[in-house]
Amino acid sequence: MKTLGELRTDFLLELGRHRGLSPRTAEAYDSDLRQYLQFLDETGHGQRPLEESLSTDLVREFLAVLLAVPLSRRSIARKLAALRAFGNSLVRNELLTANPVSVIRVPRLSLHLPRAISSEDLLALLESPCGEDFASCRDRALLELLYGTGIRISELSALTLGRLDLGGGTVRVMGKGGRERVAPFGKAVTARLQTYLTSRQAHLGVLGKAETGALFVSDRGGALTRFRAYQIVHRELSRIAAGKGISPHLLRHCFATHLLDRGADLLAIKELLGHQRISTTQIYTKVSMERLRQVYSQAHPRAT
Repeated sequence: MKTLGELRTDFLLELGRHRGLSPRTAEAYDSDLRQYLQFLDETGHGQRPLEESLSTDLVREFLAVLLAVPLSRRSIARKLAALRAFGNSLVRNELLTANPVSVIRVPRLSLHLPRAISSEDLLALLESPCGEDFASCRDRALLELLYGTGIRISELSALTLGRLDLGGGTVRVMGKGGRERVAPFGKAVTARLQTYLTSRQAHLGVLGKAETGALFVSDRGGALTRFRAYQIVHRELSRIAAGKGISPHLLRHCFATHLLDRGADLLAIKELLGHQRISTTQIYTKVSMERLRQVYSQAHPRAT
């Protein structure tokens, strides 16, 4: 009989082959399962039979330890999801007759509304990388594309030239779970990309670099990494929106919130964002309501 650690390895291989989870999600599941195995070793349960080492009581004890750390309920919910998926895999492979984790409820999550900034601040952001050098042209195009399409930073960093249809104003994006979608963009994005692509070609020529195929390239001519793209966006956002929540995802939140504020259909926003469930998109209706409350309290004479 394989150990729980060996079964974890089999489970992760199964995730990669059949479920199409992103590498980051697989890494998160791996980390969560490692933490559970460490908990078993530290509590003296590491050598128990499979049915006992993944019991309902032990998993609940593990979650109680995490709550006492304290760890955010959202993080705990993700760890529970990893253990539930692991248990389902063991049942599918007939190593368990039932999944003991399936009866455990996810801790109630507090609602954290996405942060959004005003349209005026967005316009300032999109003009902030000033200059006509290659890096400024690239950074303006990068910011414009993120806000203009609502794509994730990971999706942007994976874009290739072949996925861009400049004439049609669309880009083919590979989203979570290997799901592809077409994201449209407007004239502002088109203009930024045209300027950037001209600068990109000249930049690669000066460097004497061969074509990489990546849409966004680094100062040295290689494909721009997700981490470097994150740094660029964080740097520019920090100039206009100090505080918590400064990340490329803020532009995705602004994309959705500003569309909703201007009457866009929620189902259409769901498709543009690449969400699987409408419930994920519905959080933006709460964002808009919060903004309406603020406007009301500031402007209505009987609000206070």
